[in-house]
Amino acid sequence: MSAIAIHLITIAACHVLAIGLDAQLSALDAFVLIPLVILSSTAPISIGGWGVREGTMIAALGLAGIASDKALAIAVLLGLGGLLVGCFGGLIWLVAPERASDKLNPV
Repeated sequence: MSAIAIHLITIAACHVLAIGLDAQLSALDAFVLIPLVILSSTAPISIGGWGVREGTMIAALGLAGIASDKALAIAVLLGLGGLLVGCFGGLIWLVAPERASDKLNPV
């Protein structure tokens, strides 16, 4: 269930980014096209999906009539948002008290 929620949040984030950049991306277009972008960015041909995500986003959002510069901006902002969330989660993991107790009791 959480996997579905993560993808729905990603779709919503792309839709909000498109609204912020004044790109005419409907919620239905985002719901159909963004999962394809997510799927293609998981291909193990780049680090973190960088480059693949942007190229696929330009192609996919081009089908919805979004200009390539706005599609690229949406993809880059989505990647930077994911990077920021990942760094924040990593920081929380580093300072977690459960992690410190694991060092004392190795398995």
